[in-house]
Amino acid sequence: MKRTISARRFVWPSGYLKTLIFASVCAAILFPSMSISFMQQKKLAEEAVDRLALELATISYQDELHSLSPELAVSMLQNNKLVMWAKYFRNGIVVARSGIEVSVKFQKGLRQIDIAGHSQVAKQILRPKVLNLSEAKYRLHLALGKFNNEAEALEVGISYAPVYTLIRDLFALFVVLFITAFIFLLGTLIFVDTHLSYFVEKIALVLENRRDLDSTHPLTLPGIGLESNFYLSNFDNLMKELEQREDQLISTKDTLQAIFDGLLTGVIMLSADKKVVLVNKYILEIFGGISTSDLVGQGLSVFESGHERLAAIVDRLLSTLSFQTEDVEIEAQGGGGRRSYACTAHLLRDKDKGVIAIIVQYSDITNEKKAQDTLQNFNQQLTSQLNVERKKLEESNKQLLQSSKLAAVGELAGGVAHEINNPNGVIIAGAQYVLGRLRESEATNPGVIPDYVEKYMTRIVKQATRISEIVSGLLAFSRRKSAQKGEFDILAAIHDAVELVRPRFIKNKINFRLEGESALPAIWGNANELSQVFLNLANNAVDAMEELGGGDFVVDVLVENDKQRMGENEVIIKRWIVLHIHNSGPNIAPDIIDKVMEPFFTTKPIGKGTGLGLSVSHGIVADHGGEMRVYNASTGGPVFEIKLPAVS
Repeated sequence: MKRTISARRFVWPSGYLKTLIFASVCAAILFPSMSISFMQQKKLAEEAVDRLALELATISYQDELHSLSPELAVSMLQNNKLVMWAKYFRNGIVVARSGIEVSVKFQKGLRQIDIAGHSQVAKQILRPKVLNLSEAKYRLHLALGKFNNEAEALEVGISYAPVYTLIRDLFALFVVLFITAFIFLLGTLIFVDTHLSYFVEKIALVLENRRDLDSTHPLTLPGIGLESNFYLSNFDNLMKELEQREDQLISTKDTLQAIFDGLLTGVIMLSADKKVVLVNKYILEIFGGISTSDLVGQGLSVFESGHERLAAIVDRLLSTLSFQTEDVEIEAQGGGGRRSYACTAHLLRDKDKGVIAIIVQYSDITNEKKAQDTLQNFNQQLTSQLNVERKKLEESNKQLLQSSKLAAVGELAGGVAHEINNPNGVIIAGAQYVLGRLRESEATNPGVIPDYVEKYMTRIVKQATRISEIVSGLLAFSRRKSAQKGEFDILAAIHDAVELVRPRFIKNKINFRLEGESALPAIWGNANELSQVFLNLANNAVDAMEELGGGDFVVDVLVENDKQRMGENEVIIKRWIVLHIHNSGPNIAPDIIDKVMEPFFTTKPIGKGTGLGLSVSHGIVADHGGEMRVYNASTGGPVFEIKLPAVS
């Protein structure tokens, strides 16, 4: 007896629903990779723009310091991937260039953006906009200072085309992968619903009704025309085919996992409750010592290194619901030191704006950080070097001004000294002759000559002698002859000067002390001239402390070495003997301290000083290749610093 079984056919509406589900799965699998790659490229483009802004600001700053050359300006920009060309103009003429050659018509067709100075350069440069390709290429024009009254400017051609092309390629790859995966899964769905599911349902009905049928009566299924034994005998074949399909799905999953693991950035997918759902291989390399099985289903605390910052970024993302980015440092595994990563986080949402997952990405920016630090260190060193050179230039200007003053005074003194000395010599000789005759007459005829005559004749001789001394100082200042030089001990020259002034030290209760190093290298020069320098300073110290009732005159001696690194060692290239001569007298007023070594400048009462002592001393020190300066000590009292080169 034949029995028929009514079987249910495939219902298409449920198939549409499954198709939509599979399409969503394909998009959910591929969208994180697409989003991560897109954000990575966008960030790289923005970093390139920031580097360009930093380079332009550095060029503008160096131009203000007059340390910029055309070749340096264009070479700083040639490694930026956004720069098509860089041209340095001087009066409208190109003097240096780098990059590709483009036609004048092409250049004029680009929009020009003028950069104003080195302040806020980054805000003046257009940012990449993928949806606005009209802004893909433009020109930057940076006006610089003048060189020999010639206007200078820098023109830079910018192109975001490489960034846009790469992003469009990523989008095209995403579309191809999505269509491929969707067609494959849709085909699988149709096959299962139209063939495999139909036969499985028929076989289930046969097995269910077989208990009520006589085994000797074959069973025929309507619409198929085959006996049930045929289905039973092919059941194993159907199961084998299912296993093959399962193997194919597993192979596809492994391929997608390999692509996911092959990303050059670390990716973590978190659930809405901040549990780990998926990680790629790069994340395991970053954090080290953990496996995928250790992470999946765990909270953020499972990341031992840097989980506090990761948790803070995720919390901030969930509170603001906006894209988050932050630079973090993580200790590299295997003793590689700390490495820097750009950590970014964004949300995956459904059509109702509900949070599906959280995507966290780690991009290694260690090399970029090092390059940025290197550039900052270079700028700091350059600024420091410029400050040092500026101070040296200011000091040189002061010395040049002082030398100019001395030269002018010396020329004046040389011309005037003879004109004064000749008549003054006649006055001295005549006054001394008259005074001698007066004294002879007084000896033979007492009371004949009034006392005031001898008194005023004595004054004439004294003041004329003083004029002669001043003229002699002028001649010595203007035409100092090169004295015979040789090696001598600087300490001996100091003691010789102190011995000459010791009676004044004792009279005014002034204590002399010689401190510092005793074993000193020799000096090349004239010992008598340097003794005159120390004698002038000692006499000035006595004059300053005379009204104080005593004080200290201290000479501190030390040796300084100029060193230069040669290989791994430092070699002494020059030695200096530095003398700090300090007295406990009153400070020199700040408004005149820069004038004390100018000729004829003195703070002593009229008739007591000529104002030539310190200027002559400064000239002697300079002739010996040394330096002389004055400043007030923090404890009080002026300090004269003399720096003399020692014999090598």
